[in-house]
Amino acid sequence: MQGCAAEWERQRKIEPLLQLTPLRDNLEWLFAGSPDPEVSLVCFFLCVEETDTTEAGRHLLEFFKGYRSTFMNSGWVRAAVGRIALANKQAAQEFMEAYWRRRSASRQNRTRQALDWVKGVHRKHWLNAHSWMQGFRKRQHSPQEKDERFINRAVESYGARAGLRSCTCLAVEHLKTIAATVLDQ
Repeated sequence: MQGCAAEWERQRKIEPLLQLTPLRDNLEWLFAGSPDPEVSLVCFFLCVEETDTTEAGRHLLEFFKGYRSTFMNSGWVRAAVGRIALANKQAAQEFMEAYWRRRSASRQNRTRQALDWVKGVHRKHWLNAHSWMQGFRKRQHSPQEKDERFINRAVESYGARAGLRSCTCLAVEHLKTIAATVLDQ
């Protein structure tokens, strides 16, 4: 796992067209689901070179199905979906229906998987933060709210809780990562 975030960051700077999500350290990379920059690059060229929008949509679905974390951390995907929507309404509708069916069918809890890597006395702190963020999302998140706004509100509300004991293992960046992964569940 050593250097995984560094490789992601290196590829992010080399290939700005991929619009890869910035992941500063290996923990953020792990929370993001261990995305692979090379897979993103290959799928990007596969979709860009495809002239048939229905086929491009199928390529995107295969990318999502096989490499979900890389798909979710590759900003170019939004532009590819937009291109499909502008070129072929039917292909866009087929893509979106299949995408949401697959996304809803098998939601994985990336935070809990990442927590397997967090051992020791701080594990309970991370589990509590995750559980609280899930509840906050269910109570306070509206579908129209932008992700970044929700993340900031969740972190702020978590910090303002009565009786919260501060621990150095839960830095603001880590709380933001937990809130971001809770949104994708």
